[in-house]
Amino acid sequence: MGWAIPAWAPQALELYVLKKTKEDSSTNFPKNPSNLLVKGPDGYWSGFVPGVKDGDLYRFYVVGTGSEGFKRDPYARELEMDGYPNCDCIVRDPTTYQWHDAGFHSPAFNDLIVYQFHIGVFYAKDNTGIRAVYPL
Repeated sequence: MGWAIPAWAPQALELYVLKKTKEDSSTNFPKNPSNLLVKGPDGYWSGFVPGVKDGDLYRFYVVGTGSEGFKRDPYARELEMDGYPNCDCIVRDPTTYQWHDAGFHSPAFNDLIVYQFHIGVFYAKDNTGIRAVYPL
């Protein structure tokens, strides 16, 4: 099994993916050309990592114009919660998740309620000059 990676970082100079193991707690990252993703003209970096399976840990290593360091994937399906916010992302196979919403149906259009709230309608000055927010 493998993993095709898309990552959007239009200003990055280099973007690497680091596949980690539970035992690997190192923050020392050797920039290996085999981990370097390829930048497309639209600002998306992409690549393929062979041997990735459900439950594997990963992070991005981004080299920018002013700094470089580890970044989490904003589209990760799950984060490892040990050491949050300095934690790894977890690869999850979307076909193995047990969905529990098979019986869900969205409400009929005529049952939907759209409400617009404007704070100015409920915000005023009284005669003492004190501003108050009126409760609903």
